[in-house]
Amino acid sequence: MSSHIVAVIEDFDGGYVWELGLTFSPSYRSKTWILKRAYESEKTEREKYKNGMAISEIELLLTGERAEEWSTEEELKECAENIP
Repeated sequence: MSSHIVAVIEDFDGGYVWELGLTFSPSYRSKTWILKRAYESEKTEREKYKNGMAISEIELLLTGERAEEWSTEEELKECAENIP
């Protein structure tokens, strides 16, 4: 049991696409926060997030109020501080 699930995502090299899909389950989505790294260019972003299915899931999650993007470690810390 947990009250919050926080996914810090920099790329898809870790093989966690299946777990990311679980965040859409009603029992998890209401307590999931996504902190996604944004890269300086669209080309770099596509290289880092190669899996089209997973990036579309992230884009959907980013439309909600429990998702934030960060570029630097300092911004990541600020995003984490916004989680209750």
